Amino acid sequence: MINELSIIIPTYNEEHYLAKTLQSIQKQNLPDKFEVLIVDGHSDDRTLQVAENFKQRLKNLSIFTAKRSTGHQRNIGAKHSKYKYILFLDADMILSDNFIARLLYKTEPKEDFISMVLVWTASKRFLDNLFLAIAYPIIIIIYLLHPTVGAGFIFTTKRNHIKINGFDEKAILGEDTDYGNRSLLSGAKPHFFFSLKVFHSPRRAREKGVVGLLIFWLRTYLYIKKHGLVYDTKKFNYPYGHYKGEIV
Repeated sequence: MINELSIIIPTYNEEHYLAKTLQSIQKQNLPDKFEVLIVDGHSDDRTLQVAENFKQRLKNLSIFTAKRSTGHQRNIGAKHSKYKYILFLDADMILSDNFIARLLYKTEPKEDFISMVLVWTASKRFLDNLFLAIAYPIIIIIYLLHPTVGAGFIFTTKRNHIKINGFDEKAILGEDTDYGNRSLLSGAKPHFFFSLKVFHSPRRAREKGVVGLLIFWLRTYLYIKKHGLVYDTKKFNYPYGHYKGEIV
């Protein structure tokens, strides 16, 4: 079992979500070598204040400010990380009980890897759960045909991150999938831990609608398969830090 982990969280206007994410980390059975790196993209709300408030509650919590770009912020976090294993986590995710200990226990320390887990909604609303119940069989089929990673949760090694030169910082969509694809090409082993679960805010489904978000994801996937990463904001409207509302 490995005993070290760096969690990297890019943020931009996440004052409504970040506290619950950090609380879920604080409740974990943490390894001896552990750190959280928050990389903020110049938020204009209380995100940085929320992060600062957790410095007394989470040891080894570091806060950085960087150019606003999910890929760039993740790369900055990885650059400053201390440990061999890195987890890229969205700022509106909640870890299930004893999640980190179970994740590290399942990890093979002698290999480079790129790992996914089940990402479920933090909401108890029927439509939010129905959305994922519809989407997940499609996601699993795609994964079985072509192992890759999804947005919001990526667990890998720092060695793999350096080997593939990190995330594409100019992409506005698809940088997660691209990161996973390049990891596989470089020799990283794919893993999907179906027994492990994290909970994601339903805010995107609430704003776009369940059907609308399914169509958006399908359009994005087909576009990336044909044309590669999305760099043009005119083609897909997916503004970083735009989605608001409650986490549950």
